[in-house]
Amino acid sequence: MGFLGRDCLYSKIRIKYNYIFYKYFHLLYYFLKQITTGKDLFLMNTVLITGASRGIGAAIAEEFAHHGYQLILNCCHSETALKALSDELSDKYHVMVLPIIGDVSDPDFVADMFAMIHQQSLSVDVLINNAGIAHIGLLQDMTYEQWQHVMNTNISSVFSCCKYALPDMLHKKSGRILNISSVWGNVGASCEVAYSASKGAVNSFTKALAKE
Repeated sequence: MGFLGRDCLYSKIRIKYNYIFYKYFHLLYYFLKQITTGKDLFLMNTVLITGASRGIGAAIAEEFAHHGYQLILNCCHSETALKALSDELSDKYHVMVLPIIGDVSDPDFVADMFAMIHQQSLSVDVLINNAGIAHIGLLQDMTYEQWQHVMNTNISSVFSCCKYALPDMLHKKSGRILNISSVWGNVGASCEVAYSASKGAVNSFTKALAKE
């Protein structure tokens, strides 16, 4: 078997990634249906979604809006897209939508975000940790800064958001946390070592926190 050039290899990885995304998205949709149609729907009416400006995050936001939840939507860079989505969901479903722009990989921002939420007399009933980035490339070509950026965004943000969401949930004795992971967290992906490692960490984090 001949050696694959990098462009060809990256293309094959992306095709396989897209296939897995569509294959498993229906499982996420089923889980969301269990949350939004549960018997405690009216006791849990505010959801915080990170990475909400597009893709999975935007789809999750619309599903919760459809069921009457108040939305707190976060993204880091796509301010125009997030505000457009917020206006669209507010007009279409007549729900409160609070867009917050900032980088959840920064623990200081997460602290400020939850302070802002409390200033609005809100608390997070459902937390969806969806923010994430990938880095495609050979490990030996990756810089430490690139590695740390992936880890801070994909797993440290999960820690920070859970840390600040849990006190209100414990006080109310009610709440849900959904951490978006990837099949690569279980099996690993060539040329996505950092992403795979971060998602494996998300899986272990989620299992351990559930036992607390």
